[in-house]
Amino acid sequence: MKIAIVSFGYADTIVHYAKTISSLHVVDLIFVYALNKRVDSILNFENEKINTGFLDDKQVDGILGNTIKRFINGTYKVKVFINHNLKIRSFRNLVLSARLAGILDNYDIIHFNGLDATILPINYFLRNKKRVFTIHDIKLHSGEKGRKFFNIAESICRWIIKSKYPVIVQNKFDYNEIIEQYPGKKEKIYFIPFKNLNIFKQFLSDNSPAVKSDLLFFGRISPYKGLNYLVDAVKIVKKVFPGVKVIIAGSGNIEKKTMDKLNDNFIVRNRYISNEELAGLITYTKMVVCPYTDATQSGVVMTSFAFGKPVIATTVGGFTDVIKNGVTGFLVPPRNSEKLAGAIINMLSDENMISDMSKNISAECIDGAYSWDSILTDASIIYK
Repeated sequence: MKIAIVSFGYADTIVHYAKTISSLHVVDLIFVYALNKRVDSILNFENEKINTGFLDDKQVDGILGNTIKRFINGTYKVKVFINHNLKIRSFRNLVLSARLAGILDNYDIIHFNGLDATILPINYFLRNKKRVFTIHDIKLHSGEKGRKFFNIAESICRWIIKSKYPVIVQNKFDYNEIIEQYPGKKEKIYFIPFKNLNIFKQFLSDNSPAVKSDLLFFGRISPYKGLNYLVDAVKIVKKVFPGVKVIIAGSGNIEKKTMDKLNDNFIVRNRYISNEELAGLITYTKMVVCPYTDATQSGVVMTSFAFGKPVIATTVGGFTDVIKNGVTGFLVPPRNSEKLAGAIINMLSDENMISDMSKNISAECIDGAYSWDSILTDASIIYK
């Protein structure tokens, strides 16, 4: 079976998935980006001189870099396709979509991972090809409401769910909601969560910063990620651990009222964080904190688990699926700084607990629930 995975981003998860299923099938991973979209988790090629259409092999090698190429280790082929922009109404994108669909016609199955504006014309030109879809978020996060494309994305998700094609959902929260709303589609909906993102661990090197911290909050900063609740929680934690060190790392907007509360306990890196820097920050922290007010699945948790780091998160979205309370981290109610502070104090008070949780996480990553090999059975069913 020859499978083309067409991925609209999500590089950190899909490189693992493609490597896993390449043991069963011949796989080509095709990333679809645009001239104005060149940053995606582990990939950043903003400074590369590129044109639209398929990039040549040398350009692709440069975008992947040695670390990602070593991780893939020749198990599958990676291609990169560039659109003009991210606009839904674009004649130039339409022409490019027809070109891409023509190439995809050479595969047995087309697996779309995520979506962007061109997924509709690509599927139109494909016509009768067998395909599979992975949906990452069926609804907007609170911080994304009002953004035009994301509103359209919800409509595209509904079209995908109503279609005849198999759909993979990566968190139980979305899976249950889909089954409730579309009970007649249950047989074609598969719950297959992504696993530990070990690719980030590959970036750890002598160039990675060795900045120690007690708590790490990382990822793109958005209102729904609840940074303000963490800042308020640290104020409580300080009463027990006056020297607690917290690192906030990621691009995005930090609200002024939150910034005004920051003090010497915080190190703020409000910018793009390179893979090497992130690997160092996770390695040298005691725990990761996700005080989100809403969520589906989160790459932050599975990235942290790859490093054996416990996670304190809220009981929203997919966190309850992947964090075993008291075993691999702690779960607390959202929007509750007091409970969040209590969990942090509990962890900081017991180094043995942190060590035990780290061992539990590592065991699950090797051959347990967080191991990529655990998806092989489900993958074999989907591609039949």
